[in-house]
Amino acid sequence: MARNRIRPDAALVLWIALVAIIAGLPASRAAVAMLAALPEAGFDIQWMLLLKTLAWAVGIGLAATLLALPIALASRGLTARWSPLAVLPILLPMPLAYAGLNLFRAPGTALGDWLAMGPSWRAVAAGRLVAVLSLALWSTALAAPILALGLRTIDRTLPESAALAGAGRWRRLTLTLAGMRASIIASAAVVAVVMTGSAIPLHLAQINTYSITLWLELDATPAAGVGRVWLAATPVLLIAIAASAVISTAVARAAKRTDDPLAPPASSWPAIAVGLVIIAAASLAPLALLARELTTLDTFSILWRTESDAVIQSAIVAACVGIVCALVAWVARVLATDRPRAVAIGLVFLLVTSLAPGVLVGSAVAASWRWLPDVGDSPAILVLAHLARLSALAALLGILIAAAEPPSRRDARALDGATGLVGSLRASGDAALALAVGLIAAAMSLGEIEASVVVQPPGAESVARSMLNMLHFARYEHLSGLVLLVAAPALLLGGIAWILIALGRTLNRRHAFR
Repeated sequence: MARNRIRPDAALVLWIALVAIIAGLPASRAAVAMLAALPEAGFDIQWMLLLKTLAWAVGIGLAATLLALPIALASRGLTARWSPLAVLPILLPMPLAYAGLNLFRAPGTALGDWLAMGPSWRAVAAGRLVAVLSLALWSTALAAPILALGLRTIDRTLPESAALAGAGRWRRLTLTLAGMRASIIASAAVVAVVMTGSAIPLHLAQINTYSITLWLELDATPAAGVGRVWLAATPVLLIAIAASAVISTAVARAAKRTDDPLAPPASSWPAIAVGLVIIAAASLAPLALLARELTTLDTFSILWRTESDAVIQSAIVAACVGIVCALVAWVARVLATDRPRAVAIGLVFLLVTSLAPGVLVGSAVAASWRWLPDVGDSPAILVLAHLARLSALAALLGILIAAAEPPSRRDARALDGATGLVGSLRASGDAALALAVGLIAAAMSLGEIEASVVVQPPGAESVARSMLNMLHFARYEHLSGLVLLVAAPALLLGGIAWILIALGRTLNRRHAFR
């Protein structure tokens, strides 16, 4: 018994240390700088621009939720074997879908020539439509899991009773959607909060947002005066804090579930086809469009000569991020049922750094470690910035892994003494799931741009900076090659993660029948 009491405590100490380093230190540094800037604040909050930004973000959130609904329904609440494909878009850089879909209106295409011959507003409107659609498609990877949780928690007796009473498919679907009302609202809200802090795709489409204004102000402000810029970001930060508290509370409540969820009924092949088409449109289609821009394979050799240092350094950073995120997921999974309050509090900090504008997070991370040159002036600062952006996702997935464990298996595990950081490894396949989370985080790290460009130390190279420059100057030939160089390992990591998820589920099912 003594050993089992020590292990949760060790997990708790490790959890506190991880949260403090990844999110607590940057958050406290930003808070101190904001308080110091209060007497001399010189950057007014642009309320109209903020409202316009929120309007764009809400629109993207609604569109993403609408697109993710078929994925959540067709995958039976992400319980189908192909359901890991739902996160495929998020493994690729956020601007990828925009860059790929934007080629439909490139010069020389029928649409591009039609737009060029018309009034200027037409081309601007087309660019904005592409930006909204591409961000909505990318965000389906965020919306689908939220909708899936809602689908798995609704009262299944209502649609089943309606089916027995002779109700048609549309009536049963209406009852299902009504039961998912809370998750639909949550999905649109979460995506809207993420998009409020997103800067690059909307900026490329000539949509001025609050995040872009903050970014430009950060670039023009000395390091000692960034507190006033963070102070001007107060409304956005308050939104991120409020959303973090709500999400953390909801997830902690799910982790304490005491009933075994019932999987939704099987979906028809047409419904599955619609879900897969949406996933492909968000990921594989932009890749294929960009690949068409390659006129010669020599582009890869040219890119390797010019960008090999950036690719190698980004790969090393991604590996470090993946290892730490796997650890974060595992610690969160172990503590989710034993220390739910501690996990919920730590998750709030991690979520704030994930949902706040990436440029502000990068600025806070850089300011937090400026006193230690061995960290602040080395690639380690990139690892810390990426962890600040991605650790919340790892923790969330770790908590959801714990929430997916049936109470009967949880009780059997406790009786076997399979608890704590090490003991839990003996009795379940959840370790494989935590490793899959690390691989997903590593793949996402390869495409992290906004925080990277702020913290990147002098002389250091990164794929994010190169990709951003190519996007700005529309160098689609080289951009296509670089995106494919990044996408290939990201998709490989995603494939390995899929195998680990299948392995983890198999091990968990075997343990359930022992």
